[in-house]
Amino acid sequence: MPPASVSTPLRFVLLLALAAAAPALAHGTGPEVRSIAVRPGAAQDLFVNGTFGMMVSRDGGASWGWVCQQALGTGGFVPRGALWTGSGRLLAVTGPSLLVSPDGGCSWERHAELEQPERGALDVALSAAEPETVYVLSADGVRRSTDGARAFSRFLGVAPGLSLTSLEVAPAAPAHVYAAGLAEGAPALWRSRDGAQSGELLKPTFGALEGVSDLQLLAVSPADPLLLYARASRGPEELLLRSTDGGQSFRVALSPGELIEGLELSRDGGTLWLGSYAHLYRSTDAGLTFELLREPTVNACARHDGSRLLACGSEPDHGWSLGVSTDAGERWTPLFTLAQLQEVASCPASSPTAQVCGPLLPGLVNALGPPGSAPPLPAAPEEGEEGGCAAGGGSALPGLALALLVLGTARRRGVRARRRAG
Repeated sequence: MPPASVSTPLRFVLLLALAAAAPALAHGTGPEVRSIAVRPGAAQDLFVNGTFGMMVSRDGGASWGWVCQQALGTGGFVPRGALWTGSGRLLAVTGPSLLVSPDGGCSWERHAELEQPERGALDVALSAAEPETVYVLSADGVRRSTDGARAFSRFLGVAPGLSLTSLEVAPAAPAHVYAAGLAEGAPALWRSRDGAQSGELLKPTFGALEGVSDLQLLAVSPADPLLLYARASRGPEELLLRSTDGGQSFRVALSPGELIEGLELSRDGGTLWLGSYAHLYRSTDAGLTFELLREPTVNACARHDGSRLLACGSEPDHGWSLGVSTDAGERWTPLFTLAQLQEVASCPASSPTAQVCGPLLPGLVNALGPPGSAPPLPAAPEEGEEGGCAAGGGSALPGLALALLVLGTARRRGVRARRRAG
């Protein structure tokens, strides 16, 4: 997630509000959904990460339960989304830790093997073909588990000076593992074709493209384990790159002119959806060409569950925070609105989520407003970008809710300003 860039007046408003209230929503943005996870083989199980905490649904989005940030016990570290294993375990990384929930978000624990300063958990990935085979990227290397991250049976260290930050596994070939980052300050890609028993370091070429400063993997094609998609930066510009040779070389697939959120692929790899801070793009030829979809127009992210396309949105702009499409993104209907956030996730009374989040829920609901309400958005400067990540609920006061709305409005206006400038 890009670092926050908030103007000084807005920062002052937020600090005043935080001084007057306990933490309630996210650090520096309005209430929005940020990522979506679908359980392999059980598409009715959804887990959503938002700036107001997390939500879980066991019925395909018909009902939702809230999981507050405090229940995770991360001491302020925010997870970068989450993923399900095939058996229903939830995994999330925070940087220092790998968080594991064996019961759908009711309880969480840090994986003991990674709780060391030189390890941590930077990214986690699994393959749809073997949804219990989990790979975790740490500061010191790549770990492999075949039992849903209960234990790691294999470790492969990385060379000194290699800083890897993103990890992907080929959906149809779980032995093909890729990681990307920097080596001696230059974009680098590490890959293994034998399930992390061995690996090799590549220095990718970028054709005529010059000035690439970083490389982050986004996806591996389900149809071809050598077809990779990555995000790269060149100055202020973010690019979608495509490789057909397993990361030896990359070419530009799209230059959207805005920050890239993520990439989703259909199960056959033929259709791609690229989410940015302002748009959702679609390709029907495996990334050779792209078209701009009409919605969402703010806070776009996407996840395909095999039959439906789910997308993040913004309620002031679309009337929904999470939408669903059955025609690949042409038309959307609401799957979740903030008014539906009324209950804590269904958990045993003794669980951390029930005990910790229950008392915090009324404050969050109060900050968001009653069902169907839409508090007026205050004026905000044209400049400003989204910053911060999900945080749990707390005792919410009107000043905090106001500050968050100000920052959320600034973020949306900043996106539109960049769009006009482009």
